[in-house]
Amino acid sequence: MRCFVDVVCRMLRTAAQELRMLSQSHVVVVDAGNSVETPCEFHCAKFSMFENPVIWKKIQAEEETSINIMGNILEPFLATQRFEVVLLSEHPRYQMSLRITSI
Repeated sequence: MRCFVDVVCRMLRTAAQELRMLSQSHVVVVDAGNSVETPCEFHCAKFSMFENPVIWKKIQAEEETSINIMGNILEPFLATQRFEVVLLSEHPRYQMSLRITSI
């Protein structure tokens, strides 16, 4: 069985002149039992995880569900223990990845 997930990385409350997204939204196709990592890369002059939270959203049909706020995974995703958010920073370039592991 294959899973199709539209994964969107969004950043809230950042002035456009301070942010340049390097990644684009994409559809991830994963075979059952496999893991996936979806990177979100951006340049930001003044990045603060607290001031500019990066939010991953699962989009399915007309429904949008937030997966995280900053590094915190939200329910119902947290209960599965399959989701992890990782931030790699080399100012002014940042990469935030969402890892979804198989159980």
